[in-house]
Amino acid sequence: MGIVSFNSGHLLKQCLDCLAVQTRRPDEIRIYDNASTDPETLKYLGLLNSCNVTIGPKNIGYGAALNRIASDLEAGDYLFCLNPDAYVESDCLENLMASVSRYPEAGSYAPLMLSATNSDLIDDAGDELHCSGNAWQRWFGKPVDSVV
Repeated sequence: MGIVSFNSGHLLKQCLDCLAVQTRRPDEIRIYDNASTDPETLKYLGLLNSCNVTIGPKNIGYGAALNRIASDLEAGDYLFCLNPDAYVESDCLENLMASVSRYPEAGSYAPLMLSATNSDLIDDAGDELHCSGNAWQRWFGKPVDSVV
């Protein structure tokens, strides 16, 4: 599990609380903090003993921070990238790992993410990446019942 943080202490607690009740617990939670300046965030990160926390010397951006998290994973390991403002259902990781078993040929897996302001709408169903490098949120704004 990899989480990139930047001044997000107010969000991390709820995110980590959701991970604590997963039916399939993550093997490890790694947090890379992009040089937060918020005292609340720094205090909270300092209290976390159940996570592998790295506080970077400067903000290197989301992608580079994820690369740091992934840099010492071993072959065959999976990295579930999660934003601090994502609050997953208790069976999220179990369902993702079931998808891995069911579709081993897939290159990536993503949960269905619902809008925080209207749970009848999809926020994201895995980002899509064009060969040009442009990315977009799959099914963004579509009603849940139109695709599920």
